Amino acid sequence: QTLAARSQAPEEGDMRPAIAIVEREMAALIARASGAGGEALAILSAAARDEQALPPPLGLPAPIKPASELLGEVLLEAGRGREAYDAFEAVLKRHPNRSLAVLGQARASVQLGNVASARRHYQQLLRNFSRADANLPEVLEARSAVIVKK
Repeated sequence: QTLAARSQAPEEGDMRPAIAIVEREMAALIARASGAGGEALAILSAAARDEQALPPPLGLPAPIKPASELLGEVLLEAGRGREAYDAFEAVLKRHPNRSLAVLGQARASVQLGNVASARRHYQQLLRNFSRADANLPEVLEARSAVIVKK
């Protein structure tokens, strides 16, 4: 309710559209937690469409968690890898090389059985995380995925 009110508040200025998207992301997560997965996907799909209509941010994403990325993650959990891959692709068009979207595409590729695509995305993620903690779960996941099995 607070986010919905802030999305209409004049003092929020140019941030109102981003706040409205965050409000819908939260509504979708609440719906999903309540067992209404279809409703959550519908809310996120609409939020992602609206976000795509906004001008690309000049710096960090606004909102900080792109709606298409959250949509992709929920689609992955639902076993809908093709749609998830496309959602992550939409994120990468607005936010090139965003690590969580690259990871999402790798995971979607695994779900689709596309080993070459998964390996390519995991390799990109490892480049992105070249200075990250070696024990970061995402780094361990990517490393295990790109090891060539003999």
